[in-house]
Amino acid sequence: MYSFLASNRIGNILILSGREVKHYKVRRIQRKEEFIVFYNGKAYKCQFYKEEKGNILVKILKELKIEESTCTLHLLVAIPVDIRVMDDILRFANETGFSTLRPLITSRGFHNRNIIERKRERWVNIVKESSKQAGRPVPLEILDPVDIQAVEVKGKGIVMDSHGTPMSLKDLKDFDEFTVAIGPEGGFSEEEIKILKEKGFTPIKLKPYIFRVETAVAVIGGLLSNLSLLS
Repeated sequence: MYSFLASNRIGNILILSGREVKHYKVRRIQRKEEFIVFYNGKAYKCQFYKEEKGNILVKILKELKIEESTCTLHLLVAIPVDIRVMDDILRFANETGFSTLRPLITSRGFHNRNIIERKRERWVNIVKESSKQAGRPVPLEILDPVDIQAVEVKGKGIVMDSHGTPMSLKDLKDFDEFTVAIGPEGGFSEEEIKILKEKGFTPIKLKPYIFRVETAVAVIGGLLSNLSLLS
């Protein structure tokens, strides 16, 4: 079932505008075909109502119940030298249930803040499109980038480190909030790991091999989002 993002609501009518109108028309949706529309953190099953002033108006058939993760996940991720990899990082973080993503400026990562800022709108759009595919009513929030010294921990702090201790999910199942730090290609420097440890992060290693940044985001996000399955 196709999904769209509404820009406004009037009574029982949701309004698709801008890019969403183009996406709607590309799908060649039939007049009585049902689809999902997200608005204000909720999901609705809808049908076409009418086209008006360049917008698509759809009528709500019913509100849908969307299952949410039982824990809150925050991601601190170093911007890779190849900044294009951030596109996949954002998709995987959004699809696996991270609530926030804060880009990190690190010694082995991408440093140009002007370019990072220019990428912001693209990243927001990537997250919106990913949310429609994933069926997620409230997209991942992209926070301002910071240096490693400025990071903060919410809940249990975990730093992915190839020299860390192999992770046991059973040791984590009693926590309901996590802050996960993931370094760039080559990992965090020794000094950066030291700073994170001093801030309360526990070094963790995923087995059996060393993952790419985007792979690590997908794996740890999926694992932590499903800790409730252990109980």
